Amino acid sequence: MIIYLNTHAGLEQIRKKADADETKRGPIAMIVGPTDVGKSTVCKLLLNYAVRMDAVSGVIINTRGWVKVQGYQMLIHAAKAFEVDLIIVLDQERLYNELGMERSRLARVESRDQKIRKYFYGSSFISTHLK
Repeated sequence: MIIYLNTHAGLEQIRKKADADETKRGPIAMIVGPTDVGKSTVCKLLLNYAVRMDAVSGVIINTRGWVKVQGYQMLIHAAKAFEVDLIIVLDQERLYNELGMERSRLARVESRDQKIRKYFYGSSFISTHLK
């Protein structure tokens, strides 16, 4: 958690410098890494920290887990197109494999679907979809 607070503090310093110089914009950060390493979670944490600090400038870009070959080229293109100031790379593959917590693609999709349903319909949502 300390690393996220330090990242937030760094982004906040860039924001303050941008606020002092009206010709500058807030920081643009891109979060990259393979699937299931917590990119969305880091984005949510950084955005929540910013909201609580009343930060009004800056952008956090969440990316897909496609980081090899063409995916890498697309990340480079996106970083240039959005004029990204900071790229945060998350990669916990080794720890993930050591813990033996491998999840199938189907399990990840189902988990995401459940979270979306809970977000929109609450925890008492009853599905009418029959399998």
